[in-house]
Amino acid sequence: MVKKFTYNFQWQNPVLRKTIYPFREKKLQEFLSYFMEIDLWKETKNSAVDTSLASEMVREHKKLQFQLDQAKAEIEKIGPALKELRQKERDLRASREMRLLIYKQANLKAKLSSLEAKMNTAKRQVEWYAQFAPDHPYFAKHTSEYELAKKTYEETEAELKAAEKEYDAGMADFKVQSRSLNAKSERLTRQIEAAEEGLSKLPRLDANGGVSQAAAADWQVMKYEKKLAFKDQKGLIEAVVERFDQEPDRFPLWLRYMVIHFSGMRYQSAHGSWADPRDLLESLKVEELTVKNQAATQEEIDQAASRKLVELRKQKRTETDKKKISQIDRLIRMLESQFNKRRALLEIEIEKVSQEIEGLAEKEVLDSLKTMKNQFPDWVWKEIVSRTNLRLETKEEDWETLTPEQTQKRWSWEQRHWRAIMDAWERKDITGWRKEHERTLSLIVSRAVCNEVSEHIHHLRGLVPGAGLTSKPVW
Repeated sequence: MVKKFTYNFQWQNPVLRKTIYPFREKKLQEFLSYFMEIDLWKETKNSAVDTSLASEMVREHKKLQFQLDQAKAEIEKIGPALKELRQKERDLRASREMRLLIYKQANLKAKLSSLEAKMNTAKRQVEWYAQFAPDHPYFAKHTSEYELAKKTYEETEAELKAAEKEYDAGMADFKVQSRSLNAKSERLTRQIEAAEEGLSKLPRLDANGGVSQAAAADWQVMKYEKKLAFKDQKGLIEAVVERFDQEPDRFPLWLRYMVIHFSGMRYQSAHGSWADPRDLLESLKVEELTVKNQAATQEEIDQAASRKLVELRKQKRTETDKKKISQIDRLIRMLESQFNKRRALLEIEIEKVSQEIEGLAEKEVLDSLKTMKNQFPDWVWKEIVSRTNLRLETKEEDWETLTPEQTQKRWSWEQRHWRAIMDAWERKDITGWRKEHERTLSLIVSRAVCNEVSEHIHHLRGLVPGAGLTSKPVW
């Protein structure tokens, strides 16, 4: 039994949603908000404003204006108090007692710096004699000098801390009052900014303080948006689907697809974001067959060629397609040739594997790659995951970016074989997502820009537009 993915879509995986859909919630909210506004205008554009709605909106204006006026009045009282406090603080700093403390601190800091240099010099001398000449009489002399310098340094340090403590005690009252006033000022400033921002977002009242129909509609949309802000992605998706189901004829399937799968997707070219996993699996299987073919003995090749000749001659007798008969004849001639039978056997095996892989469902191809995971270097597996739907299962935050260590391995001489395989696969067709989406309509890109999103829409509507920007004016 084929095991199902934990997630069916990229936006369901929290890690992928964070990287692929940086604006996910915002854009789903906007979709719901836009259609709410459209519907409101349809319902109310020719009717009178609901009185209860108008009263609610006026009350909100008055409430925010009151908060703004009150905060401004309080902050105006703080200004003179702060100014007076700062003047008193300057007067105290200028007093004889505080000036002496400031001067004392400066002298002690300078003295401490000098003593530190002297102590470190003595310490280096002690360490040198301790290592190279512990019996020399100078060792005891330098040890004594170091102990004395250290003691003097510690005494001066203690004296400086005492002076700083005395200074801080003298300024403590001013610091407490200043901190309290500044905190209150900052709080009131934030209240003013919040009230001003709230008023700026509210629909405007008319010159007489009344509510127009446009303002009433905007007010209802604003209230709706506040409710949406509390919904996570799951809640928003449910609201979107519910909206679709209310008017199925209004929202065609292609539009539903785009809203669900592209809302909030990052704006970056889709080129190179997807590579066909079938191509990679086929190249790996072909490599296995080639190695096996080259390693086979001549006796093994002769026996295999004999068996294959019997099969082909039997197949030819029942074949009616002239093109296929011609192909069979070519292979028979190669298998009868001592010089070409090895190459013919490899060609037959490759064709067989290619047809088998072509017939696999995408999930089966990905499962096959997963069974081979242990034979890949870690950077190879990471690149495979980032360019296929295996990314649906990822739990790595940096799922599409190699680490510095992985990058170093990728470009090392030892990894040249794997690098050649991956480069050939990734560069085979960087625009392959176009044909694949046109064929399957499955979401395979992890990024897109405007014209590429438009191409997805065309595919969903059964159309095949020209690729790139140059063809866009035509359609």
